[in-house]
Amino acid sequence: MRIKQIKLYSISELSEDARESAYEEWLQSAEYFWGDENRDTLDAFERIFPVHVKDFGYGYRTGISWNMTDLDFEEVLEFTGIRLLKWIINNYWHELFKPKYRKSIENHTIKHRRIKHETLSNGQIHSTYHSGIFYDNCCILTGYCIDDDILQPLYEFIKNPDGRTLEDLMNDCLHAWVFACNADYEASMTIEFFVDHAKANDYEFTVEGKLY
Repeated sequence: MRIKQIKLYSISELSEDARESAYEEWLQSAEYFWGDENRDTLDAFERIFPVHVKDFGYGYRTGISWNMTDLDFEEVLEFTGIRLLKWIINNYWHELFKPKYRKSIENHTIKHRRIKHETLSNGQIHSTYHSGIFYDNCCILTGYCIDDDILQPLYEFIKNPDGRTLEDLMNDCLHAWVFACNADYEASMTIEFFVDHAKANDYEFTVEGKLY
């Protein structure tokens, strides 16, 4: 029997060459962690707006294939500018904007249309008051940051309505989603992300950069 001692190093203690070697090895099996959240955002958008996504990809294969679904009347497809803006507000205001949270309320007996009562898992009732004047649009679809990216073209149009049609806007939204997902994917595969990931998980390496 013999005892062999191995010196182990944190990612910060590795030489530049060893760190690069460790990164290259990690990259061979690296997983993208937020694919499900990205898809949840896309699914939520598809449920609300008149679009059907047939195929998409980002990372190694980037793009999206989709089509418009049936509308109540075809004339909507010809709307632009202020006319389209009014139609969007009339049909999607409550999907694009939510009353802004103001505070929690201890007195659960208060009744008001802007007070939301929610029963928690422990049986207690949690009541919150939301503004009737101020609205919020942050991560409004699922609570994930990619919500903001897919809806950004719509918010820009609401501020400055232009000559785009509804189909143009849907196309801009869906491609904005692909672009944001792809950018996030690429950022998660960089050596900078790997170093942060290794630090957060207390990874240890041999002097050559092999994960121990």
